[in-house]
Amino acid sequence: MEIEFPGAPPARITVFRWAREHYERAFAEAGFTELVWQAPCLLEQDRLAQPAGYWDDLLSNGLAAWFSCTRP
Repeated sequence: MEIEFPGAPPARITVFRWAREHYERAFAEAGFTELVWQAPCLLEQDRLAQPAGYWDDLLSNGLAAWFSCTRP
């Protein structure tokens, strides 16, 4: 996907996101265990500062992949 950040001039970047199974396979092949996917979350004050539904897209399909894992 392409994202444009406002500015003078605007900054455009291309974002690539792998499917979940690709991350899981790469971590397993690198010797990591206990992979835990972290859901996006908001501070309560940020959630309340916007109308209902404002954050729905971010919370259901955030741009970043957040996880933790262990390498023994």
